[in-house]
Amino acid sequence: RGEIALRVIRACRELGIESPVSESARRRWMGHPPAVKRLFLRLAVAVIEAAPRMAAAYDRPFLERCSFTENGGLTHENLLKLALHLWQGDGDARKDGLESYAHFDLPFLSFAVTRCLDRMDEAVAEWRAAGLERKDLEPFAGEDVLFATPAGTILIGYQSGKSASDRHAVVIELGGDTEYDGITVPERPLDVPVAVILDLGGNDSYNGVVAFGCYSVSMVFDLAGADTYRVKGHGLGCGMFGAGILRDYQGDDQYLHTGFYGEGAALAGVGLLIDDKGNDRYSCGTHSQGIGMTLGVGLLIDKEGNDSYHAAADDPEAFSSAWGRPVS
Repeated sequence: RGEIALRVIRACRELGIESPVSESARRRWMGHPPAVKRLFLRLAVAVIEAAPRMAAAYDRPFLERCSFTENGGLTHENLLKLALHLWQGDGDARKDGLESYAHFDLPFLSFAVTRCLDRMDEAVAEWRAAGLERKDLEPFAGEDVLFATPAGTILIGYQSGKSASDRHAVVIELGGDTEYDGITVPERPLDVPVAVILDLGGNDSYNGVVAFGCYSVSMVFDLAGADTYRVKGHGLGCGMFGAGILRDYQGDDQYLHTGFYGEGAALAGVGLLIDDKGNDRYSCGTHSQGIGMTLGVGLLIDKEGNDSYHAAADDPEAFSSAWGRPVS
C-alpha cells in the first residue's frame, strides 16, 4: 500500500495536485486501500482534464459585462439570475439573457461533459470490479483527506452520520450514511466549472441544490443505498447553460422536487437523471421529469423496478417564487 501511495503522490505532482497538508492526513492517505487511490487518481484526471474545456464554452468577457454580474461578479447566484431573466426580466436584463445564447458554445460543452462521463464510467467500473465491501472502508470513518488541485479541492471521506456541505470540485464518499446539505455546485462556475459527488454506498440524504449545472457542470453518482433526494427550486439533473447529471446505480430511492426545472430538465444545456435499479418514487413540480426547453436536452431514464411518478404544480409558494408572479 505504501509503494502504491507514493506512486500516486508522484503522479499527483505531475498533475499539479498538492499532497495532503498535514502529516496525519498523509499517514491516513498511505493506509487507504489501493482501489481508493486508483479511484481518486482517475477522478482527479477526469476533472482536471475537463475543467478548462468546460470553461472555454463560455464567453467570459460578455458575462462580465452583463447587468447581473458587472458589480457582483461571476457567482453561481448572479449567473442563475441571468439565466432566469430570459422570462422574468425586461430591458437590459432580458436583453442580456437573450444574448447569452449567442455567447454559449453548447456543442463544445457537450463534448467536454461526454469525455468526463467516459472517464467517470471507467473509474466506477474499475472500483466495482475491485469488490471492496463496506466493512473494508469502515476503519476510515471520520478521517477525511483533502487535496488541492488546479480544478479545485478533492475531498475523500467517510462521513457516516455526519453532514457534508462544503463546496469541492470532487467529493469521494467512501460509504457512510451521509447527509448532504446546502449547495453542492460550483460557487464561482467559470473559475471552477465542475463539481462531482461520488458516493460509494450508504443510505444517504441529499438536500438543497443538487446536480444543478448553471454555467457549470454538476454531477452526482450514488452507487448503492436507499437514498432520498430533496430539492426546492432547480436540480436533480438540471442544466441551465450547463449540465446537471444525477445517476443512482441501485436502491429504492426517493426523488422529491418542488418548484420548476428538475428531474431531467434543461434550458440551453443538458439535464440527466438516470436510475439503474430499484423501486423508486419520483415527485416533482413543473417543467420536470424529462423536459428540454430552447437548446436543451432533458432525460429521465429509469432502467428497472416498480416505480411511481407524480408531477403536479401543487406547491403554489414554490411556483410563485420561481416565476415571479402570484398563483391563485
